[in-house]
Amino acid sequence: MSGSSPIVLMEGFDHLSAAQMSTKNWVETHSGGMNAFGVTTGLLGTGQCLRLGSGGNNGTATFRKTTTFTGISSFSVGFRYRFNGTIIGLAALNSPEILQLLTTVSSGRVASIQLQSDGFFRILNAAGSIVATGTNLYVNNTVVHLELTGTVATSGVTLTLYVNGTQEAQATNVNTGSSNVVNIMFNASHVSASGAGTDDFDDVYVSSSATHLGDLKVEVLNLNAEGTNTAWPANTGTKVAAIDQTTSYDSDTDFISSSTPGDRQTFTASALSIAAGPVYAVQTNIVARKDDAGTRQVADTVRQGSTNYDGNASIGLSASYIVYSQIHDQDPTGTDWTVTTINGNEYGVSEVV
Repeated sequence: MSGSSPIVLMEGFDHLSAAQMSTKNWVETHSGGMNAFGVTTGLLGTGQCLRLGSGGNNGTATFRKTTTFTGISSFSVGFRYRFNGTIIGLAALNSPEILQLLTTVSSGRVASIQLQSDGFFRILNAAGSIVATGTNLYVNNTVVHLELTGTVATSGVTLTLYVNGTQEAQATNVNTGSSNVVNIMFNASHVSASGAGTDDFDDVYVSSSATHLGDLKVEVLNLNAEGTNTAWPANTGTKVAAIDQTTSYDSDTDFISSSTPGDRQTFTASALSIAAGPVYAVQTNIVARKDDAGTRQVADTVRQGSTNYDGNASIGLSASYIVYSQIHDQDPTGTDWTVTTINGNEYGVSEVV
């Protein structure tokens, strides 16, 4: 199941402060009266979500990756969303394309989702023209799950918008251009100084298949106990305390480290909140830097059963902390993920060079 719907991007915004988003290659712009982005309580009541327009009035804001993923010609893009027009409700909206599928790192539209002040979601094509309009009104300050599926072609494309897992709008024979999707961008746009509002985004995924995946959750599993591999010492206190960076990381206050290639450190993790069901991908995140000259690389390690599986080596480490992420669509044996497998594995890091 996961192998047929490969995930190329996933984000829950749970483990970084707003100031640290750039270490995971996220970047924001804002103009007019719009304030800089922030984070707030997650849209399902736990963790964190992204907030654009925090405390702002009229103006625009964008949020995207500074890096691209390998271009995809089929897509399913899902996320959780809430707009809160704190003074004049939906009238604060300036017809933002709340999601754009990009052909370059920062521009070029394949398709997009728009929410206008009349409360209806719309699908836009590559030229920015409306090709379909939803039938159900969005209610101010409510949380919805949105998903857009389709393909890239100059004609004959079907674009489908789902709201909370149900088809809301569909357009056929659409032109989405000839360039593959390589990035996504979230947007907020508000009118007039009296139209203060906030746009919240959470549980983001991008699949390279046009298969409808539905209302999914990106869940963070925090490491909670030392595992089988124990080669990385902590600079102070316990190893679990040193890597317990639930909503942000604390730089060099506490950490684990290694100076020996081949050293591994793994931990057990908290269990998934579901007992069964499809799991489309697992993403590991390593916050790392080097403190000396020469090339240093790390890899994520997944220990399944009695075998350690190391992922792809990172690029050469910088002297500054950067988040190195790797998405695994299947478990290390090439089998689709199950809840039981995920809960039974250990996760960690190995020094490559």
